[in-house]
Amino acid sequence: MSSPDAGAVAPQESASFGDNLAGMFNVFVDPASTAKRVGRPWFWVPPFIIVSAITVVVSIFISPIAMDVMRKYPPSDQLTGEALDRAVRMTGIISKVQAFAAPILFAIVTAISAWIVSLMCSMLSMKARFMELFSLITTCSLITAIGGIAGYFVIRAKADDITSMQQLAPSFGLDIFFPDLKGPLFALLNYFSLFQIWYLVVLALGLAYLTHSSKAKGFMAITPLWVIGLAFRLIGSLFTK
Repeated sequence: MSSPDAGAVAPQESASFGDNLAGMFNVFVDPASTAKRVGRPWFWVPPFIIVSAITVVVSIFISPIAMDVMRKYPPSDQLTGEALDRAVRMTGIISKVQAFAAPILFAIVTAISAWIVSLMCSMLSMKARFMELFSLITTCSLITAIGGIAGYFVIRAKADDITSMQQLAPSFGLDIFFPDLKGPLFALLNYFSLFQIWYLVVLALGLAYLTHSSKAKGFMAITPLWVIGLAFRLIGSLFTK
């Protein structure tokens, strides 16, 4: 990877579809290449469509497995008979609604994330436009989408051995070494998975290249994103059996 100070970002002219496509998929290994393109009009559209589609499809495929797990291993001993059937059906309905609402939720979360990072950039004297940040975060989300695909295949392979809803969040983090771990500590170790760390590193480096700033500033600017995400995960773990 080249230094974030190694020259100005390329002019924001229109480019061929193939060039934009190359810039989009370079995000996995070369955030500098992606950062040079995020200011182009509509650069964010293809990764947005891809991430949204992956999220919808994975959610739809996992829903039947989740319903089966809930039916075999109810979250409460008092949830039996017709009450259990209603709960399972409701889970299926909620899963479908969440799946098809995923693109809207993704757009909202990405916009909020871009706004938060823009505030941090302003505080750190890093120059970046909102749409550049929106485009960069959207493109980096391809990494977490790949994590979602990997998670689905893990769940599918272990479907017969899953005995709790918690196991529907396959481990790619340090919690893999602590299979019986639960609660906030589990949430902490599970949150910093391989794909989450990969995403944060690429986003920070891409931001540094985009704003001609140091890598340290890039990591500082995205700190609120993972802190807020971790806080929600920890709070959620307090209500998960």
